[in-house]
Amino acid sequence: MKNLVTILTAHALLLVTLAPNAAPRTRAVQPDHTRALQQQTPTATQQQRPTPAPRQQPSPQPPPVELDEDEVVRITTNLVQVDAVVTDKDGRQVTDLRAEDFEVLEDGRPQPITNFSYVDTTHEAGVASRPREAAPPTTARARREQVRRTIAIVVDDLGMAFQNVVPARRALRAFIDERVQPGDLVAVIRTGGEVGALQQFTTDKRQMRAAVERVRWNPCSRRGVSGDLTGPVPLCSFRSERASLNALAATVQGMRELPGRKSLILFSDSLPLYERDAVEIAGSGLPGGGVFRQRPPVRVPGLETAERSQEMRRAERDRVADPLRELGELAVRASVVIYAVDTRGLQTLGLTAADGAGGMTREQIADLSEARRRDEFEGREGPALLTEQTGGFHVRNSNDIPRALGRIMEDLKGYYLIGYRPRGETFDRRFHRISVRVKRPGLRVRSRRGFYGLPDEERVAPRTAADRFQLALVSPFAASDIHVQLTPVFAERPETGPFLRALLHIDAAGLTFTPEADGWEKSDIVLRGILFGDNGRIAEEHRQAFTLRMRGATLRHIRAHGLDYFFNVPVKKPGAYQFRVAVHDRASSRVGSAGQLVEVPDLKKNRLAVSGIVVSGISPAEAAAEQSAATSRAVDDTKEGAAEARPDPAAAPSVRRFRPDMFIDYGYVVFNARADKGRPPQVFTQTRLFRDGRLLFAADERPLAAEGQADPKRLLAGGRINLGGELPAGEYVLQVVVRDAHVKGEHATATQWIDFEIVK
Repeated sequence: MKNLVTILTAHALLLVTLAPNAAPRTRAVQPDHTRALQQQTPTATQQQRPTPAPRQQPSPQPPPVELDEDEVVRITTNLVQVDAVVTDKDGRQVTDLRAEDFEVLEDGRPQPITNFSYVDTTHEAGVASRPREAAPPTTARARREQVRRTIAIVVDDLGMAFQNVVPARRALRAFIDERVQPGDLVAVIRTGGEVGALQQFTTDKRQMRAAVERVRWNPCSRRGVSGDLTGPVPLCSFRSERASLNALAATVQGMRELPGRKSLILFSDSLPLYERDAVEIAGSGLPGGGVFRQRPPVRVPGLETAERSQEMRRAERDRVADPLRELGELAVRASVVIYAVDTRGLQTLGLTAADGAGGMTREQIADLSEARRRDEFEGREGPALLTEQTGGFHVRNSNDIPRALGRIMEDLKGYYLIGYRPRGETFDRRFHRISVRVKRPGLRVRSRRGFYGLPDEERVAPRTAADRFQLALVSPFAASDIHVQLTPVFAERPETGPFLRALLHIDAAGLTFTPEADGWEKSDIVLRGILFGDNGRIAEEHRQAFTLRMRGATLRHIRAHGLDYFFNVPVKKPGAYQFRVAVHDRASSRVGSAGQLVEVPDLKKNRLAVSGIVVSGISPAEAAAEQSAATSRAVDDTKEGAAEARPDPAAAPSVRRFRPDMFIDYGYVVFNARADKGRPPQVFTQTRLFRDGRLLFAADERPLAAEGQADPKRLLAGGRINLGGELPAGEYVLQVVVRDAHVKGEHATATQWIDFEIVK
C-alpha cells in the first residue's frame, strides 16, 4: 500500500528511470552519478534566475469560444438550426448579411426565421509557424470550448497514383505550417491504414506534421503508379472503393463527438459511384500485355443490346451509388461538411507519346480515348455527390493543390446560423429537404441538403460506463470527471531498449471511498494506458485494476494531495506516438483521462538525442539542507508504483505546480555524444524558459562534465533554476538545448522540453 501512496522525487526518479546503468534491484544512488549531477548544478551564489528577455513576440493564443458541440446544426422540438456559407462571384465570403436577406424552405415550404447569427471561426491575429528548433510547442491542451473548427484531412491513398502523392504531401506540409490556426482541431488520416479517427485529432502541430510524413504511396492503390488505364491492376486493389468509403464513414462517425464547425477534406484521384472490376475487353488487348480497366455491364431485363442505354445507366447508378449516398447522409447527421480535392490535377485525356499508339488499331485508339474520358468523368462523380449533399464543393482541374486548400479554408472562415421553429410533422423520422436562398443578387449560398426528423435528444444513444471509458481513451479532449495529469518521459536502458515512463497524478476528489470495518476505506480503480502509433494503431497497451485500502494519516494524505502512480511502456520503434491514459472509478462510473504526444528518437542511428526531462520543486530551506546532506535513497527500479514523498506533493514530477521563489531541479540523459579520436565527448547545454511562446530566460551554454561517467553514450545531466518572486502565475515551458561540439550540421543539436505551472 505504501508503494501506491507515496510520491516521486526528482533525483530518485531521474537516477532510477534515466540512469544508463540502473541495475534491476534495490540499490543506492551511485556516488559518481551524484557528482555528475552536482557538477551541473550551480552553487548557491550562482543560481540561475530567469529574468525577462523580450527577444520574441508573444504567439497568439486562442481566446475562449462560446461554442457548444451541437451549436452548428441543432434539431430540437423548439428549433431547427442549420449553417450556410455565402460567397460572391470570386468565391470570397460575404459576412454582412441580415436575416431578412435569407429565405429558408423545408420540403418546399417557407419557414419564418427566428434565430440568426454569423460565426467567425478564424483567429483575428492569424498564426505563423515558428521554426521547430526555435521554441518548444505550446503547453495549451485541447479544450472543447476553444475549438472553432474541426478539420479531418482524409488522404485516399487507396485511390491515388504514385506520381500524385508527393505534391499532395508537400501541399499538406504547407497547410499545417501556414493555414492551421489556434482553435483548429485537425487530423490527417489515410484510407489505406487502420482508421481510428478520434485519437488522431489534435491541436498539436507536431502530431499533424508526423501524420503528414506518413502519407506515402500505397501499393494497393487502384490507380497504380501513374494512374493510367493501360497499366496492370494491383491484385490487392480489388474493390478498394469500398475500403475508401469505409474509412470515410469511420472518420465521419468519429467526428460526431467533436465540437466546432466540422469539415472533411478528401484528397483522391478517383472515387467512382461504383466498384470496379478489372476485366479485359474482348479484342482490345494493348501492346505490352496491358488491359483496359472497365466494369462489367449491368444487364437490365428486356434490353439485349450491348449499347449502354439510358435505362442501363439509371439502373446501374441506383445499384452502386447507395454506399455513397449513405455516407452523405451520415455526414449530414454528424454535421460534417465534405470538401474534395481532385489530386490528378488538369488531365490530358488524349493520346501521348508514352502510349505507343503506332502499334494500335484505330478501334484500340478510340477505345482508349473513350475509356480515359469516362474514367475522368466517373472518378469525379463520388466526390461531387458527397460535396453537394453536405454543403461543400469539389476542386478539380487544378494543378495547384495549395491554392485549392486556400479556397477551402476561405470557405471555413465562418458561417451563418439560421434557425426556425419546426412544425409538428417535422419529427416523423424521415428526411426533410432544406433549401437556403439569399435574396441579394450576385451571391451564392451553400448549405446541407436537409436533416432527419429526429430531435437531438433522441439521436444520441445513452452510453454505458464501458463506452465512456473507451471514448475517454480515444477522444482528443480529456474526460474531466476525475482530474488526471500525465507526464510521459522517454528513456532507454541498454538491456531493454527504449521505453516511456508514465508519471500519473490522480485527484482523489473524483474517487469514491467506501467505508469498511475499523476505519478502513477502499476505492476500486481501473487504469488503462494506450500508445497510439501509425494512423491510429495501438502500439502498446497497459492495463491495471487495483483496490486501494487505507485509513488514518494515509487516507487523509490521499484525500488532500491525490495519488501518484507510474508505469513503464516499452517502445519498439522510433516515431511520434499519442500516449493516452484513462482512469475509471468503479463505484461511481466516473472517468478521467489525459494524453500527450511523445516523440521517440531512433538511437540506433547514433545521432545526438535527449531523454525526457524530470523536474521537481524544492523550497529554499530544502535546497539549503540538501547542500549539507548526502543524497542517498534506496529505490527498487524493477517495480511499478511510487517512491518516497517530498514535503510539497504539488511540486513532485508528476504534478509540477511550483510556488514563487522555489528552486526547480531538472535532470535528463544525453544519448550518443560523439567521442573524437580518443578524446571524451564535448557537449554543451543551455536552459531556456518560455511562457506563451515568448522567451523569458536563456542561460549561457555550459559544458557537460563527461569525465567519470560510466557510459559516454548516456551522459547524465541536470541543473537547478531559482524561479525568483517576479514571475506571474501561469503555464511555462522549460527547454534544454544540447550541442555536440564534435558534430557538424543539423544533427549537432538536440532539444527537449517539459511544461510546469507557477501558482501563487
